[in-house]
Amino acid sequence: MKILYIELTIHIFECDNLKRKRNIANSMAAKLKNKFNVSVAQKHDKLLNSFILGLAMVSTEYKLLIKHKEIILNFLEQLEYPIEIVEIHSEII
Repeated sequence: MKILYIELTIHIFECDNLKRKRNIANSMAAKLKNKFNVSVAQKHDKLLNSFILGLAMVSTEYKLLIKHKEIILNFLEQLEYPIEIVEIHSEII
């Protein structure tokens, strides 16, 4: 078994309150869960304009995980949220 782990640091433009930050994070997490059947966790720091999303997927095929990683990252870039993905850390265990 192989596990794909992706950690994304996300910056939100023009975010001035915690409610907006959580709405965007929850919406992104729900879309990822529904579309790709991945596990998603959120980590919020003290800054109002950034958060971290962690994603995990399990498969028996290494190539499938690589393919899904690219598809997920492309999907996130096409979402119409006022965000920028600042950092991407991924590994396959």
